[in-house]
Amino acid sequence: MGKWLKCTIGKGMFSDEVTATIKFGGESLAVFVPRSYVEETPQPRVKVRAFVEGGKAFVVLPDESQTSVRVDPTDLQPA
Repeated sequence: MGKWLKCTIGKGMFSDEVTATIKFGGESLAVFVPRSYVEETPQPRVKVRAFVEGGKAFVVLPDESQTSVRVDPTDLQPA
């Protein structure tokens, strides 16, 4: 299911991408994502595929590797 995930946005290597940095489990991860998957206002967020079950949330990021990480369910917002 498509959701928005809170993140921090930075410059990408190319004009059509940005760096999305997400926080999870006390760590952070930065990945390059297409600019079309990002909203910068009112707060930065990236469109992800999310799966929530039993109070645990997992997302698949829209980066080249389709990175999958467990995140805090409160960092997800409806798409």
